[in-house]
Amino acid sequence: MKRQLTYKCIVITKDRKSILLDKTYEMDTLSFPSFIPDTQHVAITNHINVFLRKNYNIETNVLRIFKEINNIRIYEIEILDEPGSLHKNFVWVDISNLLQDHLNTFDQYILKDWVDATESQPLPWVKAGWRNEMEKKVTNMLGNDLEFEQMRSWERSALFKIYSKGRNFYLKTVPDVFKHEVLISEYLYQRHPTYIPEIFDVNQEEQWYIMEELTGPLLGQKKRIEYWREALFRLAKIQKESVSHVTKLQGMDCPERSVSTIIREYLKSSLDSLHETKYITDHSYSEFISQLPKIFSKCNRIDFTNIPFTIEHGDFFGGNIIIHNNEPKIYDWSDSTISHPFLSIIVLLEEVKEFFSNTEAEQLLNEYLEHWTEYDTKENLYYEYCTLKTIAPSYYLSLYETFIFPSFKDNLDKKQIIDSYIKEWKLRLE
Repeated sequence: MKRQLTYKCIVITKDRKSILLDKTYEMDTLSFPSFIPDTQHVAITNHINVFLRKNYNIETNVLRIFKEINNIRIYEIEILDEPGSLHKNFVWVDISNLLQDHLNTFDQYILKDWVDATESQPLPWVKAGWRNEMEKKVTNMLGNDLEFEQMRSWERSALFKIYSKGRNFYLKTVPDVFKHEVLISEYLYQRHPTYIPEIFDVNQEEQWYIMEELTGPLLGQKKRIEYWREALFRLAKIQKESVSHVTKLQGMDCPERSVSTIIREYLKSSLDSLHETKYITDHSYSEFISQLPKIFSKCNRIDFTNIPFTIEHGDFFGGNIIIHNNEPKIYDWSDSTISHPFLSIIVLLEEVKEFFSNTEAEQLLNEYLEHWTEYDTKENLYYEYCTLKTIAPSYYLSLYETFIFPSFKDNLDKKQIIDSYIKEWKLRLE
């Protein structure tokens, strides 16, 4: 059963001296603005700004999730303009005097925790004032009469929609661990302009890029198999063409990840860490440890592959492909690596099974493998794909626990990610 979250908003002025609070006359108390959202994804923020605009007549920018306590998620939010006039239902209060004011007990605890928090914020977009500076730079580049809307913001990225006359754009900024996405997206657009959204500008220093707005449904919302077939075809063409450009990908800081090396060197330590931190149970830990020899033996088959390393998307599924003008466009290359290409198609083919049939999934797999027959026989390619599919969950589990999760502080989606890989691991090793 999906849990119901309440959002509480710590809204601060530009000088960080005052905070927005609701008045509750019946109980003679003040409290943080709060609401129960329809959308509760950790990254989505635009509905928070809409709530504050509608109810408090202020323009805001969500900085970060400050804390999550049981079913309450607390956001730190900056105001983009000056506070409006006083209102009978809410008030701006000086933070230095607030702890002696009539703030309810729970919110007083939150406020004290927030005031006492002194850790620096490594991500630029969670710092107050970053958005204003970003908007100035983009305005200098694209011209005046722009409007910006914050769509998403979390540790993995921030996404802003830019409205302009004639056409709209998106600006995406990423952390260090995904900084290669900026140059990779530009490179792929230059080489495959009909397969990738147009990249209008990149800023390597700021680790952001601006891409065209695409209109149309996501592939995962379309039940026409032709779209799915074309998406796989386009991925294969990108991967095949990139084989001869691996050195360029390396020069863009795209990480190189050997499946067998990652599993052999990091799987055991990843399981130990996840067990110690209670992300996996004692029973699951013992079960997985007992399966390590079997997994390592499957790695031996991958060691002797004839398939060259090339770009691996890392998150290739129906939610990262949009149907624009009846053509699939592939985006979101933040999880991309230089690795075995077959990894990219595993999740998408599982979606094809679910939405269409096993027969359709097998047919699309056969067509995809046909692109690689210059390297090996179809029979060997199929066996190699099946081997990779079996060990992929343990590979990604090791990858995330070793390289991705340590890059972030909160990792609010960590349990969900770990649980999904554990579930897939158990299914594929039965």
